[in-house]
Amino acid sequence: MILDPIIQRGAKCAGSVCLGVCLANLAVVAAARAEQGSSDGFWPTPRMVELLVERVVDDAAITHRLDDRQRGIYRENLAKALPAFFEKHQADLEPVITEIIVQHISGEVPDPPRMARWGGKLLPAWRDFTAKYEEAYQAMRPHL
Repeated sequence: MILDPIIQRGAKCAGSVCLGVCLANLAVVAAARAEQGSSDGFWPTPRMVELLVERVVDDAAITHRLDDRQRGIYRENLAKALPAFFEKHQADLEPVITEIIVQHISGEVPDPPRMARWGGKLLPAWRDFTAKYEEAYQAMRPHL
């Protein structure tokens, strides 16, 4: 029982360190984007998109038991589609993502009107995403 408070403090400390590292990384990204003349919101870097593609492919490979050839086809298709999707919807997604991150970091709970506003702004991207998902599924069907 005596270790419980120590473990709790360690977990809080680790969480604080992780949050600090994340905030430092966000500051670096924001500074780099400011130099480039882009917005001050949070947006995934090309490396983050690469990692997201790898994660999605790895998860799908486990869930759907994809072989190496299928994984390669899926990775190739997703690596083209995901950046195009983000670029197409950046104007709608970036401000909402930034607002959600700020809200989360501040510890505030979003009120229903704010969440409804977010939902309204995200709905067009969500509809496009579901259509793209169906296209990707149809493209993979012959390879499954």
